[in-house]
Amino acid sequence: MALLIVVDSTSNFRPTLLEEQQDLFIVSLNIHIGEEVFRERVDITNEDFYARMRKEQFFAKTSQPSAGDFLTPFANAKAGDEGLILTVSSKLSGTYQSAVMAAEMLKERTIHVEVVDTLSIGACIGFMVEKACELRRQGYALADIIKEMLDLQPKTKIYLLPKTLEYLARGGRIGRLSKLVGNTMQIRPLITIVDGVVDGGEKIRTEARAQARLIAEVAENAGKIKELAVLEIDNMKDAQCFRDKLQAHYSGQIPIFSITPVFGSHVGPDTLGIAYLMR
Repeated sequence: MALLIVVDSTSNFRPTLLEEQQDLFIVSLNIHIGEEVFRERVDITNEDFYARMRKEQFFAKTSQPSAGDFLTPFANAKAGDEGLILTVSSKLSGTYQSAVMAAEMLKERTIHVEVVDTLSIGACIGFMVEKACELRRQGYALADIIKEMLDLQPKTKIYLLPKTLEYLARGGRIGRLSKLVGNTMQIRPLITIVDGVVDGGEKIRTEARAQARLIAEVAENAGKIKELAVLEIDNMKDAQCFRDKLQAHYSGQIPIFSITPVFGSHVGPDTLGIAYLMR
């Protein structure tokens, strides 16, 4: 009896995990640029998307995968096989609902699939994927893996620092006047996710202070942090410098992950951030 693990394309985790895990699959969300539609991670790379975003000054729309897209990884599954699907927060996307519909359809083939709403995005999902794969290797039952996933949910945290308020304004997150005032005064909103919903309530003046705020967050919790990652959008050089600053306060490895377009289009290029998992 096989156990398949499926995750959506907004997640971030080490690329080698896909090579190590034969029954780990990614289902793509869709990116709409005018009349063009791209499957995230399949039809367009992060680099190409953000290069176009800088040049063409568009605001991309996104859409969830269909239930049929979630059926594809199970095409060769047999009766009695099981599946675990981890999705981006249901409060940010309809991806979770599509996955639930697919799980219902798979019951007809006697394939039991559980869907977990991670209530987050990006590397926070990746932390859960890594753990799920580890538990599967150790022979844990699906029910026990689900229990662990639910335990990890409140232990993950993500923070993003957009370089500009331009993209938040384009997406309707803030008004034009707020954008103008914010950019003039070098205001940096600290974007996080609380209970599955984007929250940008904390405002910090200047890039240096914003980075210092995240460095202080890591320094304060360093002994409690199990996994830490730096996040970036088309800004690898600054991300590497930022990682060096964090490394002074955290002894573990700090990978750098590029945020995918579905979420990155809302905050824009040059964004930096962190994600961590508490012990």
